[in-house]
Amino acid sequence: MKDRYILGSKKREQKRLNIQSAIFENETQRTLELAGIKSGMCCVDLGCGAGDTSFLLAKLVGYKGHVTGIDINKNAIKNCKKRVKEENSKNTEFFGRSVYNTKLQEHKFDLVFSRFLFQHLKEPEKVILEMSRIAKKSGMLVVEELDHGSWLCYPPEPSLQKLRQIYVKLLQLNGADPFIARKLYKIFTELRFQPNVGAYTVTVTTDKTPFNNLGVQLAKTLEPQIIKNDLMSQKEFGHMLERIQKYSNSPYGLVLYATTFRVWSKNRSNGF
Repeated sequence: MKDRYILGSKKREQKRLNIQSAIFENETQRTLELAGIKSGMCCVDLGCGAGDTSFLLAKLVGYKGHVTGIDINKNAIKNCKKRVKEENSKNTEFFGRSVYNTKLQEHKFDLVFSRFLFQHLKEPEKVILEMSRIAKKSGMLVVEELDHGSWLCYPPEPSLQKLRQIYVKLLQLNGADPFIARKLYKIFTELRFQPNVGAYTVTVTTDKTPFNNLGVQLAKTLEPQIIKNDLMSQKEFGHMLERIQKYSNSPYGLVLYATTFRVWSKNRSNGF
């Protein structure tokens, strides 16, 4: 099973992920606290990407805990391992593996976490079952996911809405679901879990750098896929990017990014 990550793996995408992680860090920590994260836990970060959530987990579980990051992207894992050495992290490790088959030990982990992975998956149920397989029978499964039904901005900027529509279209062309977040509670329930659910939005004001550049970074990262799939001409893309860049420099722009759903559930104790 291969799920193509439409945002690629170049340095530009790593930069975008770092900005995104900084914007979401406080809310993600809140999600983990709701799920009962504690010092000394053994955790997994599925679809760890640039590793920011893995290192957040490592901070929360402390030196007595341990975090394993899993991502299919070899460049991402290479960068994560480099970061381990640079930061002299003693409680993190990373593996380039499929989230459908992590090859991790069954029922070993206290908490299995995923952030912004499911919007890229073709078979989300299989990943939830893999999370359940590697979590302890008393462990927690935790998912944060973006729902791309709307991005709100004021003053209104049509180019940002156009970017949202294009991103939705690219996910759908890849066989994934840009609206999977709103469906996770139902999916977990149908798989016989008893999930908790909540939702939040993060606010980005364009007077704060580098957060104001998230839209610009997203557009630049998506450019090859936009052109390849004939969703825009190069000229049209250039005009959209110019408008987004102009908006990002506004002294009073306000953006509420996609709604984020948080779902957390104790693992099933009665097998699969």
